[in-house]
Amino acid sequence: MQKFQSDDVEEADFFGMSVAIDGNSALVGAMRESTAANMAGSVYAFEWNGSSWVQIQKFQSSDAEATDFFGRSVALDGKRALVGAMRESEAANNAGSVYAFEWNGSSWIQSQKFQSSDIEGSDNFGFSVAVDGKRALVGAHNGDTTANNSGAAYYFEHNGTAWNQVQKFQSNDVEEGDSFGSSVTLDGNRVIVGASREDAVTSNAGAVYTFELGKNNTWTSIATGEMNDGSYTWTLPSDMGVEYSVRVGATNNLGITTYDISSPISVDNSAPDLPTSVVTELGIISHNTPTVTFDLSDPDGGDLIKYQIKIDNNADFSSPEVDFTEAAYSAAPRSGVEFTSPPLESASYYLRVRAIDDSGAEGAWKVLRMF
Repeated sequence: MQKFQSDDVEEADFFGMSVAIDGNSALVGAMRESTAANMAGSVYAFEWNGSSWVQIQKFQSSDAEATDFFGRSVALDGKRALVGAMRESEAANNAGSVYAFEWNGSSWIQSQKFQSSDIEGSDNFGFSVAVDGKRALVGAHNGDTTANNSGAAYYFEHNGTAWNQVQKFQSNDVEEGDSFGSSVTLDGNRVIVGASREDAVTSNAGAVYTFELGKNNTWTSIATGEMNDGSYTWTLPSDMGVEYSVRVGATNNLGITTYDISSPISVDNSAPDLPTSVVTELGIISHNTPTVTFDLSDPDGGDLIKYQIKIDNNADFSSPEVDFTEAAYSAAPRSGVEFTSPPLESASYYLRVRAIDDSGAEGAWKVLRMF
């Protein structure tokens, strides 16, 4: 164990307000350190020499000013680092900024300063930061886009030259004063965002929101977990064949966040069963709105399912006369499900039916000659 401070630590520096580690490198934020200007802030870089952490550099932003709070948040991944200055006021009073640094082999060099595309006064952009390779996340916990101090998080990607904003996202139940973005972390395609003052359970109880990066570089909420001083049970999304690790943060009234991470959790969602007991009006019938009944089931307990039906006069269903998918899901199993076709012209038809569960898993088609 080791306890350490900066080489020039002074009263009210807030050394340790933020920390980040990657291998043998570490960054420590001192957001009220006053070398550059009163409470402008500084960040200290340390290296592990095999037995202890040794300070190798102290740095500030290139345009440091009083009360910027540079170092309120830090993030580190390889040769890239991000530092949040939550009260930096270039764009607007206390709007905030994030500074990007690159390791040149001997020191950290500032490469970029950026804000969100819709930056406003008192957003506190940079209150939290996270970086994973070419992806980064920045929290602005006082953002007011949807409601006063509801907060927001911004996703950035590095194009080889600079960080560029890709998307802004908020919680799906956003309310005033939630402080969404008070903490952020990301790993690969998954993100966790803390809302330290969210009120669903009780006043300022807090909540954690998880998001997943989709095919078009957009983030979609997959779960919400409200925090309290007891225990909380979270139901994972039932994607097919996915392994999860869940990281949850708790933030106190001083803005200090601690995390715990679970062991990998395997989720395996099976496709619905083949429809059974399918009954149709066979042979030559005297009306043009035939009816079919069938049973649906799913091997996974608790799944919701709906059905899809196609009717075509070609066995390959290349141009179906009817292509109907049920709008709402219902609990499995389902017996005696009935579907009546819209009017059809006189011809011979094939019918196929399958089940789809509420995670999007599609069962096999049950195909038969109808009439």
